[in-house]
Formats: sequence, C-alpha cells, structure tokens
Amino acid sequence: MTVEPEFSTVTALRDRTFYNLQLVDDPEQVEIMVAGEEIHWPKGCILPRETGIQVLLEAADRDQMWSRHTWVEQ
Repeated sequence: MTVEPEFSTVTALRDRTFYNLQLVDDPEQVEIMVAGEEIHWPKGCILPRETGIQVLLEAADRDQMWSRHTWVEQ
C-alpha cells in the first residue's frame, strides 16, 4: 500500500498471488511517483488517497476487505 498526498495504491497477497485494488477497468500503465521513485501502475488501480486509508482500516477483517472491493491480479 502507498498513500501519497494525491493518491493511493493497494496491493494484497491472497493464495500466493498479488492483487491490486481496482476502481475502474483501465489497464493502461501510467507513471506515478512513489517514495521518490517513478513506477508504472495500472491507471484503474490509482485510487483516491482516502480509499487507501479506508482499506488499511478494513484490513483487520480480510474477508470483508476482499468482498467489498474489486481486485485484479498483478
């Protein structure tokens, strides 16, 4: 998970596979700055900052976290 001033990203491990939380179906790769490094990330998986914080707070109940959101394999 990253929480930047203008956006967030959420990645979770389930059954030995990594998944990204996705808000919209847009797989186009865009460049974002995370911890001072430029990385490529699916556009549909760039989230509002508040969404990342919300998911972090939900993480204690992983089953609910998985059912509440749309996840795509990384």
